[in-house]
Amino acid sequence: MAADASPGRKILLVEDEPNVIELMTIFLTRKGYEIHNVIEGTEVFDKVREIRPDLIILDIMLPKLNGFEVCSRLKSDPSLKNIPVMILSALVQKSEIEMGVRMGADMYMTKPFHNAELISNIEKLLGQK
Repeated sequence: MAADASPGRKILLVEDEPNVIELMTIFLTRKGYEIHNVIEGTEVFDKVREIRPDLIILDIMLPKLNGFEVCSRLKSDPSLKNIPVMILSALVQKSEIEMGVRMGADMYMTKPFHNAELISNIEKLLGQK
């Protein structure tokens, strides 16, 4: 299935680094996804309820509330727990990846990443919905 075959699928990008936001937004928009962005962990919950994303891409190192805590809260909320969460982080230690999985992440990718790998993983997660 081509990436362009799922137009309008909504992705919430939780990322505070402006360059990463810009590059990912351009890339994913070209692939047919609708991208929404928040930069603080505390903003995630209202935004998720507002837009009902098909997927959340979550950084760990965020202002106010880190990605591990955000993931844990999302996955413990019965109305939000079925939204797939992909952690995309520069934290690459085995213990950090294990923590992400323990907090309920559906997938853990490390930065830097290849665009093809990102799209493949997004499609895998969206295909599970």
